Amino acid sequence: MDLKMFPANDDHPSHDVYEGQMFVKEVYETLRSSPQWNEILFVITYDEHGGFYDHVETPVRGVPSPDGIIGPEPFLFGFDRLGVRVPTIMVSPWIEKGTVMLLVRKKPPEIPTEFLRNSNSWVLNQFASHIEA
Repeated sequence: MDLKMFPANDDHPSHDVYEGQMFVKEVYETLRSSPQWNEILFVITYDEHGGFYDHVETPVRGVPSPDGIIGPEPFLFGFDRLGVRVPTIMVSPWIEKGTVMLLVRKKPPEIPTEFLRNSNSWVLNQFASHIEA
């Protein structure tokens, strides 16, 4: 709920992005001051691009359908195009300051089984089809 007395703490329009960014900062500062900080990877992934500038245009040709499924009438969507890229920010003492990763994948990621053994069942279910034993 977005009220003057209780402003929303997200980056969605029509909210004040200052509140959303202050929330991210509060979580970061809490993690940073934790005794577990040297074992933490803080991942911030937005669920949409939200107007963030992207210098790479979304490909519209030559995008393979991942499974050949076609959507129902009347649109018959072929799942053969990509959406906008979304920003993901990773913060950790393990990541060198100023690191920028540019990654293009031709196939789904291979998830190490060590990660899966130490993760909850939701994560396991999400990546089950990509597990390399």
